Amino acid sequence: MCLQDDGLDPSHYVSAPGMFNNSLYKSSRAELKLMTNMDEYLMVENGIRGGMTMASHRYAKANNPQCPDYDPSKLKSWVLYEDMNAMYSGAMTQYMPTEIIGKVYPEEIPDIQSIAPDAEIGYTIEVDLEASVHLHDFFADYPLVPEKQTIPENWLSSYNKRLVYDKEVGGRKYVTVTKIHSGLKFQQSLWMKEYIEENIYKRKIAKANGDEFEVIIRTLPYGYWRIGIYKHLVASEIAPEEAEEKAMKARLHFKE
Repeated sequence: MCLQDDGLDPSHYVSAPGMFNNSLYKSSRAELKLMTNMDEYLMVENGIRGGMTMASHRYAKANNPQCPDYDPSKLKSWVLYEDMNAMYSGAMTQYMPTEIIGKVYPEEIPDIQSIAPDAEIGYTIEVDLEASVHLHDFFADYPLVPEKQTIPENWLSSYNKRLVYDKEVGGRKYVTVTKIHSGLKFQQSLWMKEYIEENIYKRKIAKANGDEFEVIIRTLPYGYWRIGIYKHLVASEIAPEEAEEKAMKARLHFKE
């Protein structure tokens, strides 16, 4: 299947995510510029965060007229279950960076609301956010811009130096940007869209045929990009003079 669909030999790869990541690059033929500035890389990495996985409201009982224990003396209520189809692949069909142009300062960033969703230039911005006090109770079970960390009471404050995507901030109804610290400017395009949409179609067919492997592999590139690179570092003990020489050779643009 991999040889037929992707023209890639699985025996040449350590893992399926690595192979299907190459499949994406091969299919899209997009020209992606590597990040060479460590500060810019760390800025992006610090902004990586997952969605919420928690039981913020531990018990809920519906008073549904269609249920046998319905109580007409109480207000009607329902428990709604929602799920998002193609969550990973849906994200990958959006505009994605192809080249980091560089760090920009507040005065160089256009009005966030004016940046079109399909603009050729996009921004990742470090901002301070503020949620109005009257909304705190409303969002008690579903906090805005969440982070996974335990905080002491003396940390309670507005959101400071939050890294957000321009479209993310532009569509906010409940939080206000109070300050822009800096940002990254980048070229962007729909370079994954065609590949991902083709795989969504293949996934539908595979699911109907009960092919679980085909269903799983189509979102593997997403997981590949989330690899924690600092968990895969190789360290060795060397003499100081060797370390200095290696550090010099490791610098960008070094030519021996």
